[in-house]
Amino acid sequence: MFQSDFADDHRDVRAPRRAANRLIAALLVVVLCFCAICVKFLIDSRNSAWRGARETTASLVAAIELDTLLNIESFDLSLQAVVDNLKLPGIDRIDPDLRQLVLFDRSATARHLQAIFVLDETGHVRFDSRKVDPKPINRADRDYFQFHAKGGEPGLHVGRPIATHVTGQPVLPLSRRLSHPDGSFAGVVVGGLRLSYFRNCSRIFRSVPTTT
Repeated sequence: MFQSDFADDHRDVRAPRRAANRLIAALLVVVLCFCAICVKFLIDSRNSAWRGARETTASLVAAIELDTLLNIESFDLSLQAVVDNLKLPGIDRIDPDLRQLVLFDRSATARHLQAIFVLDETGHVRFDSRKVDPKPINRADRDYFQFHAKGGEPGLHVGRPIATHVTGQPVLPLSRRLSHPDGSFAGVVVGGLRLSYFRNCSRIFRSVPTTT
């Protein structure tokens, strides 16, 4: 009789303990599931943020690339116009102010674009888009001049960055060859894209929010 009562009491003690253990186990399962959901949500959010950052960066790169190409294309059209207009009969003898209008268009004064110069076959400045009567500074030592003088490939030549003689400002020189009617070297038409343009582009990159 005593043993039976003891067994019943023992079962009565274990029953609440088992119920508590089941409750704790159920709570642990709920907590683990909640943690798993939170982790997945954070991973998905991070991946989504990275995708958004990559798409934003790709769009920005494409926009800057397009803007740079348009600037260079616009400037090259100005250089080509100078090359063509220099072939006009009597261009050296017309009124200097009128000659400036004929040779140089407004795109040569656009932002980030340096002045356009016409150099003769010895490297001296003949015409300057900024001045009616420029000083005959010699630029025969410049790489772009030597490239064309030595018979480099025709078309637009993009040279190595240089500092301008006047202001010392760094620019990317863009140039085209001038030729005499017989095809011999007659000089160079050259301008430059200011490197400040590319620094502005880098500042735009740095201002784009990044995900960490």
